This record gives sequence, structure tokens and C-alpha cells, in this order.
Amino acid sequence: MLKRTIFSIIIILLVNSLYAQYSPQWHQTYGGVGDQESNCLIEVSDGNFLLAGYSSTSNYLKPDYHSFSSSKALVIKFDTDGKGIWEKEFGKGKNQFFNSVIESENGDFILVGSTNYLTNGNKDLWLVRINAEGELIWDYKFGENGIDDGLSISKTSDNGFIVAGNTDSKGNGDSDVWILRFDAWGILLWDKTYGSNNSESASSILEAANGDLIFTGYTQSTENRRKDIILYRTDANGNKLWSKIFGNELNDEGYQVIESKNGDIILAGNTSLDEGKRIESLVLRTDNKGELLWEKYFGKEDRNAAVSLIELNNSDIAVAGFTASLPRGYDIQITILNEWGEHVWSKNYGGIRWDEAKCLIRTHKNNLVLAGYTKSYQSDEKDVWAILLQPDITPDDEESTEILPDYQILSDVDDNIPVTRMNGKNTLAVVIGIEKYKYATDAKFAEHDATIFFKYAKSVLGIPDRNIYFLDNENATQAEINKAFMPDGWLSRRMDENTDIIIYYAGHATPDRNPQIEEAYLIAHDTDPYYAEYLGIGINQLIENIGNMKPRSATLFFDACFSAVSKDIAGRDFLAKMIKYSNFSVFFSSETQETSVPFPQQNHGLFTYYLLKGLKGEALGVNERKLSVQSLYNYIRANVSYEAGFLNSRQNPKLLAVDKNKTLVEY
Repeated sequence: MLKRTIFSIIIILLVNSLYAQYSPQWHQTYGGVGDQESNCLIEVSDGNFLLAGYSSTSNYLKPDYHSFSSSKALVIKFDTDGKGIWEKEFGKGKNQFFNSVIESENGDFILVGSTNYLTNGNKDLWLVRINAEGELIWDYKFGENGIDDGLSISKTSDNGFIVAGNTDSKGNGDSDVWILRFDAWGILLWDKTYGSNNSESASSILEAANGDLIFTGYTQSTENRRKDIILYRTDANGNKLWSKIFGNELNDEGYQVIESKNGDIILAGNTSLDEGKRIESLVLRTDNKGELLWEKYFGKEDRNAAVSLIELNNSDIAVAGFTASLPRGYDIQITILNEWGEHVWSKNYGGIRWDEAKCLIRTHKNNLVLAGYTKSYQSDEKDVWAILLQPDITPDDEESTEILPDYQILSDVDDNIPVTRMNGKNTLAVVIGIEKYKYATDAKFAEHDATIFFKYAKSVLGIPDRNIYFLDNENATQAEINKAFMPDGWLSRRMDENTDIIIYYAGHATPDRNPQIEEAYLIAHDTDPYYAEYLGIGINQLIENIGNMKPRSATLFFDACFSAVSKDIAGRDFLAKMIKYSNFSVFFSSETQETSVPFPQQNHGLFTYYLLKGLKGEALGVNERKLSVQSLYNYIRANVSYEAGFLNSRQNPKLLAVDKNKTLVEY
């Protein structure tokens, strides 16, 4: 009997170690027009799943291009295969969000978030109860003349619930932690604030096994704006038992807290290191009195966060969040740590754009389900994304990001990118793609275009990561773009006479409103096109700045409409500069009064698609190993001009260059 017991224990230990990793069973996106994002997820008592977050839409008003957005709180119920059962939106104001949800004893759902409906521009904590079919039962607002938000809700042992968030309508500082306790019917029993003269917020709360309340979040100094993690424990009536602060040199924030089976406290968050240059995921464990037992930092890129965690049956800890993926974006990351904080397994999931996990749960079948959002599947806007992971004993490659199948936005130029013999250590590149604008309509596929061009710059042109200045969307502000090209800017500080420069821009451009001025302007994310001549980045000035740096060569690709600089061979001023800088080659995506059109079949701009295809080797002649400026241009123009006709448009790319036989790529 003893031998059988020992053998059984060994088998259990082996199974636990084998099941220390997971593989996707399915993934599903949910969404429509605008952005949709999930902030929370639960398994429902009937075995299905329910997530909540928000859905937003944007309207662009012409001619001033100013945009106005609104959002509704979103709830989606889906089955065990990821298929939607029902979807509901809630809210009457301009902006509503759900941040956390629980299921009540009778099968209703109670959600907490925020609304600005009838708040005079402020925001109220919002509590909503719906039935199993998603029909509204009641909703209550809590708040006064300030910003009040509900971020977390948790069940209590008396069938009631507790809510955590922040308020600046009451308390001590700029904002304080706000804890509210309710009975089963949603009647407020008590509410209390916690904080100092700083700004505080609670992002996660739970009831401990003994009935105490535990919550985490952050405190932010009003002087230096530094954030530290806070961890509180109170009794059932909200009376503080103890509080702790954890932090490093700059910003640290706690996102979720759980109580382990042995009564320890585990929380997930992030921390800033190296003077803010690096943000790492953080998991820390304390005893039941808040005394630190261990802390674990992880994340291979410079931007990471651990936002949700659960304890597994074998006392391992599963952590979900995101990690930066080059050139710009995030991948979902799931990590398994053992109970001592040692790394067991991790895996990234994502595509060519932004993908983030906001919540992680363990099902009654011991599967894991992640929910958040993706920009890599079906749409160039945010869609809710859910992934179900099953325990898997198959060895896995942890280093790679797994791109899940089905609806991934891919083109035939997006993968199998050739690696050439080019050594780009003396080449600097500035790559800019602006799809989302603050004051203008979307530039379709511009972000995708720049993302894939970045990959070609590395593989085909041989340029190392540190030599590429990449900007997209809200990162591509007027200030950040000017930093690249201004005297003593990013380019000039790295230049010498042996440096080659590559510039790629995808986005909007506009001519000067004065027809006597032959100039056109790149439009930054935060630039109003109406004021482009004052705030835009002038193409003539850009060329002159680069020319003054005296590079060995400069090659520029503009996937935008430059009707002003295309006129009369780009205008006298621009042509004069081109003659002056004879080592320059400039590719424009279209000629005078033409539109640079998107190519939906390939999820790229038409010009950029054939630019990439040419760089991939399609522009080479038979037995050729060197790609010249002229050969690349001939290939792009022939194909873009031909394909544009099938898109009911006219588009004829333009090349300005003196040395058109210059070699761009050697394969």
C-alpha cells in the first residue's frame, strides 16, 4: 500500500510538471466599427464565459478634421468554443466603461466602471446589474463634483460585494482610494477613502478567507509624480489593519492581487528601471501581514506589464500581460512561475500589430482563458480578443511569438522576407507610419506599411535595430518627427561622411494653401492639416536638413500625396535642391493631383506593397544580384499604374534622382 501511495505521488508530480505549459485550443475576435476592448472576464456558472469592457466609435468632421469620439460599455457572452451568444452595449453618456464583473448567486451579473452621463464633464463610479440574458435590471451612480471611477468588484461571503476605485470628490489628496461595500441587493452599507496628500487609486480588491479586505493599486507623489505600489489590508468594516508601499527608482504600479491557498498575498504589476528606459513585469509575494517574501521581474523588451494572475492547482502562478514587440507594438505574454517565483514557462501570442491581455482566468477544466484586445486580426482597429489555452505536454519554443491562424492580417510580402548580404551598420533609417490622426481621417494601412518596411530595413537592407528611428500613430508627434531631422537631432548626432540614410513615410501630406508656394508638408499625428504651413514638416526643409548633414547617400520613400511638389518636376525649389544633392533618390507614391490609394487585398498601401515586393527581389532582372534605383522604380511604377486601374483610380509613382543607376540592394 505504501509503494502504491508513493507511486501515485510520483505520477501526480510528473503530471504537474508536464502540464506546466499550455497551447491554444481556439482564439476569437469580437467587434465592429471602431475600437472594442475587454477589461475583465469570468467563467459563468453555466460553463460559458462573459467579458466586459467598452466599444467606441469616431466621427471625423470635414473640413476642419477635428474628431469626436464616444464609447459605450460593452458586455459579450460566448460559449466554450468562443462563439458569441449575445452582445450588449450600455450607457447614455458620451463615455462609459466596464472594468470588472461578478456573477451573483441567482445568475445575474454585476458590473462596475464609470460614466460621464449627466456629470457636467466629470465622471461617476457606475454600478450596473443585468440578468443572464443581458437585460438591464438597475444601475446606480456614485460620486460628486469630481472624477470618480470603479475599477474592481469582488464577491463577499455574505452574498454581497465590494468595489474599489478612486475618487477626487472626497478624501485628502488629488484623488484617494475609494472602497464601497454593498449587500446582495446593491444597497450601500459603507464607503471609505484611503490616502494621503498624494494621488492614490485601487485597481484590485478581494475578500480574504478570514473576511478581511485586501486591495492594491498605486500612490503617486504630487511633487515628482513618481508612482509606488500600495498594498492594504482592512477588516470587514474597512478599518485599516496595515498598509505597505513597494517601489524602485521611478514608477511602480499594482494591477491585480490574489490570496494564495496558504494565505500569502500575491500581486502583479510593473516597475520602471534604468531611469525609466525599461519597464518590466513584476510579481511579488508577501505573507499575510504584507512582509515581502520575494519579487520577480521579467520581460525581454523595454516595455512590459503583468496585469492579471491566478494560482494554479499545483501552487504555480500564471501571469498574463504584454511585452513590447519590435518595431512598435505589443504581444500578449503569459508566464508561469512556481510558488517561489522561479520561471517555469512563458509564451507570447500576437501578430504584426498591437495585442494586449487585460485579464486571465482558470476554468473548472483547468484551461486558461485570456481576454484583451488585438489589432492584428480582421481589422486595423481594436477588436476584443479571447484565447483559450489547454494544458500541453508537448515541448515548446518559448523564444518565439506564436502568430495564431485564421484571420491574421498578412500579405504575401509580410513573411518570408529575404536576408541579403547587405551590411547596414553605416546606414541610419527613419521609419514613420501614421494611420490614426488626432485631427484628420485615418490613413488606411499606414501603420502596417511602416511596420513591415521596418522588417525589410533590417533583413533586406541589413540595418541594425539601434540604427532605426521608428514612429507610429500617437508616437509620431510633430516634436518626435522634428527630433529625427533637426540640426543636432537623432540623425545628425549619429552621422558621418560614410553614412547612408533611408527615410520611409506613410501617412497624410498636404500642399501649402498658397499656390505660389511650392511646398508640401508631412502631417504629424497631432498636427491639424488646416495649419500645416505653420506646424507641418515641410518636404523642402526636410531635404535641406538631410543635405546639410552631408550623408554619403540618401534614399527617401513617401507613400503620401505630394501634389504640390510633384508639379512641374516637383517645383523649381525642390528640383534645385535635388540637383544640389546629387546623391539623393526620392520616390513619391503618385504624381500631380493623384491619390495614393490603399490596396485592401494585401492590407497595404498600393505603392508600399509594390515597393516591398520589389525589395523582396521581384524587381530584379534574370540572373541579376544587384537592385538599382532605376530598376526598383520601373517595377513599382509599372505595377502600381496597372493595379490602380482595377481600384478605379489613377496612380503613377514618381522618381527624382540624379544617379538612377545607384545600387540599393545586393542580394
